[in-house]
Amino acid sequence: MFQYSWILVFIAINGLLTVGEMDTKEECLNAAAQMEEVGTVGITGNFACIPAPNYIAEGEAFE
Repeated sequence: MFQYSWILVFIAINGLLTVGEMDTKEECLNAAAQMEEVGTVGITGNFACIPAPNYIAEGEAFE
C-alpha cells in the first residue's frame, strides 16, 4: 500500500533543491506560498510540491 507525503522543492536552472517534506499537500502548498513571499535574492527559480510515495508494510514505512 502506498502512502504519500509531499516534498517542497526549489526548481532552479541547475536542478532541484529539496527544502522539506510535509504530511499533506495543503501544508506543502502553504509553505511554498510563504517561500515565494520571502523570495530568493539573486537566485532565479520556483518552489513546487511533488508527491513522495512511501511503501507501507506491516505498519512501517520504507522509502
